[in-house]
Amino acid sequence: MKYSVAVLTSLLHLAASQIDLTNWILELPVKADPLNPNNTEVATILNPQLNAVPRFSNEFFYTTPASDGQVFHTPVFPPNGQPQSGTPFVSTFLRESDPNSTFVHWDSTKGTHSLKADLAVTTFPGTTNAKMIVAEIKVNSNICVGCTSFALFAHAKSNPITYYLKGVFGNFTTTVDIDPAYQLGAKFNIEILVVEGVIYFYYNNELKSPEGGFKSTEQSVYYKAGAFSQNQNSVLHPAAAVNEVVFYSLAVTHNESTTPPQLPPPATTSVVSSEPTASATADAGKGAASPSTTAAATKSSSVVLSLFLAAVGFALM
Repeated sequence: MKYSVAVLTSLLHLAASQIDLTNWILELPVKADPLNPNNTEVATILNPQLNAVPRFSNEFFYTTPASDGQVFHTPVFPPNGQPQSGTPFVSTFLRESDPNSTFVHWDSTKGTHSLKADLAVTTFPGTTNAKMIVAEIKVNSNICVGCTSFALFAHAKSNPITYYLKGVFGNFTTTVDIDPAYQLGAKFNIEILVVEGVIYFYYNNELKSPEGGFKSTEQSVYYKAGAFSQNQNSVLHPAAAVNEVVFYSLAVTHNESTTPPQLPPPATTSVVSSEPTASATADAGKGAASPSTTAAATKSSSVVLSLFLAAVGFALM
């Protein structure tokens, strides 16, 4: 089978980055119009520019040197920085959209919705009460600006220096310990699954939600992923301070079917009291297997490898 140069370029580009950006809008930590002092909108990159070949990149959003991951680089105090709406914090974040860069919202009480990703937290702005959001379900609301149905937080603290991951449900009404001893730079996988009004969270293929999942009644929500700084203290976090996350894969699916998938029994998790912080208004069981299947992943890898080999063979003909 022979492919056109354009098709081969697209296939190899996608295989290298592992992330299809067709259904995303990129939000940057800077003003849309830096020359306008009254500007309050963040800069955004839409499609087809975002997912073009070669892929869009700048100092905040670029591929790893090995071209195996997408880096989200968010300085705490970027030049011409513009916070997200309803918060004092900046972010480099992907926001769900359709291929025409129109905002996508969905009803959490109906159907099945999933965000799956492989990622690693690589850089923190400090070790004193530093934190960032790396993935979340945002509520689309003019009444509760910045509200979130679920958010995965990465934290750092000192004496001694430790890192940990937490999940917050229901706009900070419930907090769950995800990984109390995270090693900076360690790759992990997640799935934020919503089934007929119940939110389940998987970390390294283990169910980490409250028992029975977390009930959601929100009828207009959307996924986001990236590096959303939750740091603003200029004493603790100097101008050079940076939040950084690398995503090696990222995929979202929606199924409006009213028949929920088979789920494993709820796992026992550590649920702690909510932690009221300024980030609450930010733009906002062991062994339980994720619904993702290894077979599907292997098949997908084989397809990409086959296409790559076909590309190489075609190039040599």
